[in-house]
Amino acid sequence: MKRILVLGAGKSATSLIDYLIEHAAKLSWLIVVADRDLALAQEKVEGRPNAQALELDIMNENSRAQEIEAADFVISMLPAFLHIHAARDCVRYKTNLVTASYVSDEIKELHSAAQEAGVLLMNEMGADPGIDHMSAMEIIENVRSEGGEITSYQSYCGGLVAPESDNNPWHYKVAWNPWNIVRAGGGGADFLMNGDFFHRKYQDLYKESNVVGVPGYGTLAAYANRDSLKYIDAYDLKHVHTVMRATLRHPDFIAGWSAVIALGLTHDGNEIGIDGLSYNEWFNTVTKSIKGDSLKAKLVTIGADERALDLIHWLEINTDQKIALSGSLSPAKVMQDVIERKWKLSPEDKDILVFHHDFEYEQDGDSKQLESTMILKGENQIDTAMAKCVGLPMAIFTKLFLTQGFQNLTGVHIPIMRQVYRPVLDELKTLGIAFTEK
Repeated sequence: MKRILVLGAGKSATSLIDYLIEHAAKLSWLIVVADRDLALAQEKVEGRPNAQALELDIMNENSRAQEIEAADFVISMLPAFLHIHAARDCVRYKTNLVTASYVSDEIKELHSAAQEAGVLLMNEMGADPGIDHMSAMEIIENVRSEGGEITSYQSYCGGLVAPESDNNPWHYKVAWNPWNIVRAGGGGADFLMNGDFFHRKYQDLYKESNVVGVPGYGTLAAYANRDSLKYIDAYDLKHVHTVMRATLRHPDFIAGWSAVIALGLTHDGNEIGIDGLSYNEWFNTVTKSIKGDSLKAKLVTIGADERALDLIHWLEINTDQKIALSGSLSPAKVMQDVIERKWKLSPEDKDILVFHHDFEYEQDGDSKQLESTMILKGENQIDTAMAKCVGLPMAIFTKLFLTQGFQNLTGVHIPIMRQVYRPVLDELKTLGIAFTEK
């Protein structure tokens, strides 16, 4: 019996775990769901056959190593900065690994060691990154097979709230890791636009958003996402003048969050003691260097969009309500608590995940454009579109690896090779995750 170890049982793990358990009996698998919170792991397993819950602190080296050594395959649903601990053990014990996170510098350094060990460390196999890579590569290879040459590539993805569940002025609710929402864009962004290279600092990222029309959805705002330039080589785009990957949000969200950043409320440093503080006292302490004796005055100082005042008021971070946290925390940690409460999905709320690719290419002397769009709606607070699009690609990849294997594929990779993305995309289509091209 093959032992599949799932590290982490958070918001995005639901569809992954359900898929694995559904296939476990037929394929003779044991699914071990490990989390620091045993009750959460048990909730995901629900006492189903061929599955068990396990309490595991990933920072406990002995326990972690023991479980990874015993596994035939590891799926890491941990926060991105923790993947390296699992990856090093996977190389050591010759256990293959898949994650949904971007390849970190630390993970990249394991490439040679993983190859020597005959181990595959597959990263960026989620939604964004993941489905975006695979669907883009399918289009790129189709264009090339017909003699075309890609000249421009813009890719957009956003986790949003469905219209019937959109009942707050931010037009947003939490369907994935709230810490990643608070710190989204924290490293700035790099991209190529019309032949010019651009770098956007975190403080300017949301201010420099642009408008995107998504077929079947409407108008959204987009801000550049991380380092788009590294995918020029990864996708082998030799003749492009534009490459940009971007995140989609409602325009009101962009206006409000840009002000939140400018006020310093997402800064992950300068911890202050918050015991007994009201939100207003905390807010005044964090923003004391910004001129103004009120939220409105401070927003004028930073040049915020006039919509920001009502949006930030709605978050109730300048009220006399006491903060229900303790100790010394960074502003970002307090903001995480705020959005988890204020942007919480209700039990029957539905989220939406939107993907949109915009390609330009030259073929037979003509300039052509191709758009590819996928919109998926979640079912409720638990069975979200985000969980499906993050978890199912990894689950499918795991099944393919354990039943078919990927010949000579070892080391650190992302899913841009035909032997990986085609079967994964084919099965995703059967599960309702399919793109429409125009």
